[in-house]
Amino acid sequence: MRIQFKQLLDNYFSLVKRFVPEQILRPSVGIDIGHHSIKLVALKPKGGSYELVHYAVEPTGNNPNEVVRSLLKNFPESPSTLTTSVSGKGTLVRYIDMPKMNAEDLRKSFALEADKYFPFPKDQIYHDCFILDKAERDSKMPVMVAAAKKELIDECLALFKEMECQPDYIILDSIAIANAFHILAAEDEPGAAPSSQQAVAILDIGERVSNLTILAARLPRFCRDIFIGGHELTLSISNGFGIGQAEAERLKMQPKGKQAEIMKFTDSVIMNLVSELRLSFDYFITEKNIPISRLLLTGGGSLMGGLPEAFARALEVDVQPWNILESLNLPEDIPPDEKVKISGTLGVAIGMALYH
Repeated sequence: MRIQFKQLLDNYFSLVKRFVPEQILRPSVGIDIGHHSIKLVALKPKGGSYELVHYAVEPTGNNPNEVVRSLLKNFPESPSTLTTSVSGKGTLVRYIDMPKMNAEDLRKSFALEADKYFPFPKDQIYHDCFILDKAERDSKMPVMVAAAKKELIDECLALFKEMECQPDYIILDSIAIANAFHILAAEDEPGAAPSSQQAVAILDIGERVSNLTILAARLPRFCRDIFIGGHELTLSISNGFGIGQAEAERLKMQPKGKQAEIMKFTDSVIMNLVSELRLSFDYFITEKNIPISRLLLTGGGSLMGGLPEAFARALEVDVQPWNILESLNLPEDIPPDEKVKISGTLGVAIGMALYH
């Protein structure tokens, strides 16, 4: 069977090292199955970058199987690879230091010690590890280790088996985001401090869970799940205005002159997020001695107006929406407002579609 959790990291940066000729490559597809919506993205190499061949976003509803089946059915061609993910409780990413060794020896060594790093019995998880910096001068090297409960992977496989197809890779949302930034982020601007001397944080605000990833030298060095998301923002708006959640969700995206009231009603949720971010930033800066230069926001929850300004004031750091589309070749018929919307929601799916 091709699908093994070890492929989570085996090909983590493979596109940087091995660029398949675009004329012979079919599009690769990523499917992000979220609580609020399901996103499909198809990418194809083009001119040293990537072309957004196809995308679709549909509400998850009560039957995600039918939504995924419909999205795949409407995709016009057979993908070269199909990647999906698992996230939230039952998944973990850790960053540890290990004695210097090659990747094969690392896997053997880590397999014996996995239960030291994860709060799950070893026989109940799939796990893998990836060397982040082989050139580290120390006697130790930084390693990223990841795990997912087998039941999560099995459920994901069962969903696709019903549709008589099989994903080539099952990864984690946080690794998809890090992969997208590593491959697509612009190089350092002239005169800027080298990326190894500063870090970039990415907050992916999902419906139920927000994921924070901090990268230095465009490699992930810290990540954690924060169990606060867009749903809590919607509930605060719903309670504040005394309206239903569906109307509150629409108002969150289109404030209709009520931005000040929305920010007032959601202030406690935003400050809870800020508190979690500040704790994580302080830990990272103390542990790694690397300052965080900016915070990039992505995910459906990040589309609420006023969030970048609120985070910037509270954290005293440069905060921007992550325009992940700026590094892709896009179809000319996408309206500007649609670009803003999908740029905030397609990050995880794009990170998946960068797998080959």
